[in-house]
Amino acid sequence: MTLHVTVREPKFELHWRQENTVVSTLDVPRALVRTAQGDFRYPELAKALTEEWQAHGTHRGASDSKRDVAVLHTPNSLTYVELVAVLDALHAVERPIALAGRTEPAFAVSFAVD
Repeated sequence: MTLHVTVREPKFELHWRQENTVVSTLDVPRALVRTAQGDFRYPELAKALTEEWQAHGTHRGASDSKRDVAVLHTPNSLTYVELVAVLDALHAVERPIALAGRTEPAFAVSFAVD
């Protein structure tokens, strides 16, 4: 399965797809937050992505060397700060690595060309 993350105004649309079939859909409010360190984050998106991956991700096992794929759909008007915040939310979802005692991002992220 592949997770498609579409950036819209005023929300994110998360769609898990198996080939051309949509298996699950979730809308997440698009609320950009500035941290005390001055970074920008989408905490609601990061939480939703983690929960969605735990429910629908197919490569969750520590001995599975593959990552799930997330395809990011963004408008041309998305600012760099917002793009980085979305990528940070995607990379905040972590999975264990067998025998290494550490984690890695659960998603391999690619960009859609619309």
